[in-house]
Amino acid sequence: MKTKNRPLYLKLLVPMLVLILVEISLLAGSVFGGGLIRYMENNEIEVLHERVLNRQRYLQNEMLTRWSKVDSTVIKINQITEDLLQSGRISIDTLDDSSKDCFALLDVVSDPLLNMLRSNKVTGAFIAVNTDNLEELSEKGIYKNKPGIYVRDYDPKSSYSDRNTDLLLEYAPTEIVKNMNVSLDSGWKPQFAFEDMQQYGAYLYEPYQAALGMDERTELEASDMGYWSEPYQLFANDQEVISYSVPLILEDGTVYGVLGVELSLSYLEDMLPSEELKDKDAGSYLLGIEKDSDTEITNVLISGADYSMVNGDKKVTEIYTEKNRQLIQNDMDEDIYCDVEYLTLYNTNTPFEQQRWVLTGIVRGKNLFRFSSTVEKTLIRGTLATLIAGIVGGILISLYISRPVTALTKSVRKMKPFSRIEFSRTGIREIDLMASELEHLNRETLYAAERFSYIVNAANLHLAVFEINSEEDSVFITGSFFDMLGLEQQSVTSLTEKEFRDILDSLDKYKQHSAGREDEILYKIPVKNTTVEVSKADTESGEQDTNTYIKVDDFSKTGSDISQESLKVTEDDNTETWKYIRITLKYNDVRCIGMVEDITDTAIEKENIEYERDHDLLTGLLNRRAFNRIMTEMFDHEKTVLKTAALVMIDLDELKHVNDTYGHDYGDKYIRTAAECFGKYTPESTMICRRSGDEFNIFFYGYQNKDEIRECIRNLKEGIRKVSIHLPDHTELPIRMSAGIAWYPDDSRIYQELKTYSDFAMYQIKHTSKNQFGEFDKDAYLKDKYK
Repeated sequence: MKTKNRPLYLKLLVPMLVLILVEISLLAGSVFGGGLIRYMENNEIEVLHERVLNRQRYLQNEMLTRWSKVDSTVIKINQITEDLLQSGRISIDTLDDSSKDCFALLDVVSDPLLNMLRSNKVTGAFIAVNTDNLEELSEKGIYKNKPGIYVRDYDPKSSYSDRNTDLLLEYAPTEIVKNMNVSLDSGWKPQFAFEDMQQYGAYLYEPYQAALGMDERTELEASDMGYWSEPYQLFANDQEVISYSVPLILEDGTVYGVLGVELSLSYLEDMLPSEELKDKDAGSYLLGIEKDSDTEITNVLISGADYSMVNGDKKVTEIYTEKNRQLIQNDMDEDIYCDVEYLTLYNTNTPFEQQRWVLTGIVRGKNLFRFSSTVEKTLIRGTLATLIAGIVGGILISLYISRPVTALTKSVRKMKPFSRIEFSRTGIREIDLMASELEHLNRETLYAAERFSYIVNAANLHLAVFEINSEEDSVFITGSFFDMLGLEQQSVTSLTEKEFRDILDSLDKYKQHSAGREDEILYKIPVKNTTVEVSKADTESGEQDTNTYIKVDDFSKTGSDISQESLKVTEDDNTETWKYIRITLKYNDVRCIGMVEDITDTAIEKENIEYERDHDLLTGLLNRRAFNRIMTEMFDHEKTVLKTAALVMIDLDELKHVNDTYGHDYGDKYIRTAAECFGKYTPESTMICRRSGDEFNIFFYGYQNKDEIRECIRNLKEGIRKVSIHLPDHTELPIRMSAGIAWYPDDSRIYQELKTYSDFAMYQIKHTSKNQFGEFDKDAYLKDKYK
């Protein structure tokens, strides 16, 4: 008997519509009448405030604790000046008259200046010498050039060169240039060129005059008169920079110059990533100076494009307040929100406390409130969608269908997921239609599963999958699982969870470091190599077992030669290769799903990349970066293994002659031969690296005393004496080298100092006798350093 179908919506439509309208009205009233959007806007402004405040704290910390940390250098330079004055090598009366009168001071302070540049991580450092009243000279229109040193590092974030090849001199006398071994910039001048600019730079004028005008009873340190300058350029077309400078004051109160550091605006811009304010770079940072009014900011630096879109190239930013929110005045009549945070750079009761630096985060209103605007639109659309969905859903909700739905649910529970399902009909049109669609979906799913399985098998992918069901104590495994892990095939129909985990535990001996990921396991599993003889028929047909790891013994044959022969597969028990297997786990309630992948090619490629990263291509030795990394780790964390050690710096003596006379191929041969000697005539545990062209480092460590190391060095020297290279003119050129030795711990316990000492010892040999090994002489080093 055919069951009569009647649409459910005819019985439920009217009461459900009334109920839905009431619910939508209550929802809209609570959302839009309760101030939710305003709350979200305030939250966006608070987020902007927190981000700007965090960036302000970071920038202020850098400016106060790193960039402007010049106190120790000031003390050192003042002491040097006092000593030179007492010895009569300089005179305060003529100190700033010329570079010649100031040479003795500048020559000694150049090293502290470079050290300050390096340690403070700034783009420049300078010392300017002056004993004149600059205010009086400026009023008379007199502008004198002043002696001093101004040096720059355009990339302070990168590793610096021991030979100062990364530095450029902007101002310095010719004699100082020779001694400092620093290259000249394109705009170099021997003195600070105030006469050309017709003004004294604020970095000299402001702190110097502040110190000159201080009453003797005022108890202020030199750092209290430190001055952060507005942007300036040393020459035309030069980069814009700001600086921090402090006066140099002798014990008797005489002011004789300033010492300072420089920060380029491009370097500062990297410290102000505008993308952190709002996604998609919808924001800007403004670093500026508030002078006369708290509503006007003189722009110093702008990071990000948002500000320029609406304010162009304005030099001054005007800020106003509306409804307790800070906004920026602009010509486009657009709401541009900002958050102003002050940088506390000066102490109270100091000369420049009125100069207030500010960091301002700027975001256009449409970008700042993008989320709340989206939420508002989404709520409107959601309300309408809810109304429509409620009407449709109301048709499907009824007590009349509770019984057939329950029956349908029970029948569904009895169905198996991988078998064809059929539902009994309920007599309700919508439910029966849903059942029919589910049956159709079931058939499509079964077909898709069969098709996917066929594709995986046809592609012969190195994949396997397993599932552990703890609730049912069952395990599902694909067929290639055991082959991939090198295990004997087992029956999987009755495998329990414990048995399967025991199988995985048996592979623990092959487990590798998994980089701290609990959901990923990496195995390195041995595979016996086989010698494969391939028949012509096999190669032409293109069939190959992708799970077999192949080794062809005769590497001299080409691919076409092999394809024409009949080769036989045999096991080689004497050699062994490895395959890398990765198991990725995903937990879901009582189930654990694992995917097994063969990643041998990827792992080998990674190992090769790491080797090439850490080794010199010409010699196969460690390169400088890898050597420094290993040495730093040993000196920081494994000092117990060092015992008595020696760092040897080696420089090949004849390399330039070989390159110039016989060409770079023989120069490379000279380098490789020397590298082979180092490996051949030193103990196995010795660390050897090629630092650069003809420079090498050898590190002997783990010895009980120096005599053991000296014996190793003696063996090395004797071995080197036996070695030479054949030259094109049928002559033999012996390997010659100069080397310096620094001892751990006698000379130093610090790796960087050992490098400096061994380098000094090597260059002493290089510039005297050559072809010798010399030990570090601390007295000679201190004497040379003072000079």
